Amino acid sequence: MARFLTHLALEVGERNGQSATIQLGMDRAELGLMLRMSRATAIETLGQLKALGLIKCGRKHIEVTDIDALGLYASREMSNVI
Repeated sequence: MARFLTHLALEVGERNGQSATIQLGMDRAELGLMLRMSRATAIETLGQLKALGLIKCGRKHIEVTDIDALGLYASREMSNVI
């Protein structure tokens, strides 16, 4: 999820310095399905990223507060999986 949001922020996000707003056009459950996550896992993961201050969630949009920090978190997350 973090890696995907970092990619979206860089590619299609509305940039404002180090932050970016991603207009999703879908709800969180649909985002989870797109990433092959259950609704509950998607909502939990977004909640964790929000608690870390990496994102802010709105209705059908997500603000990535610091793209570099989210990318770093994503790379650490991936190294824990491998």
